[in-house]
Amino acid sequence: TSLPSHLKSLKKASLPVQNQLGMMHTKKLKQHHSAELLPPALYVIYSQLLAQKEAFVEPIDLEIVGSLKDAQAFARNQANKDTGK
Repeated sequence: TSLPSHLKSLKKASLPVQNQLGMMHTKKLKQHHSAELLPPALYVIYSQLLAQKEAFVEPIDLEIVGSLKDAQAFARNQANKDTGK
C-alpha cells in the first residue's frame, strides 16, 4: 500500500488517543484549513479569538461549521472575480 493510505490509517488510529489526552490535533488541523477559506474579515476575527483562547487559556469555544466544498467553491469564485475571469 501507499504512504498516503498508511498516513490516513495512522491518523484514524490516533483519534482515540487524541481524545483521551485532550489533544485534538486532527480537529485543529481541519479547523485551520477551514479558517483559511473564511472571508478576510471573519478570518481576522477567528484568528484573534483563537489567539486569545490559547494565550490566556480562555474558555472560548470556536468552531467553523458548514460545507467545506461550498466554502472551497465560494473561494474559487471570489478568486476568479478578483482576477477578472
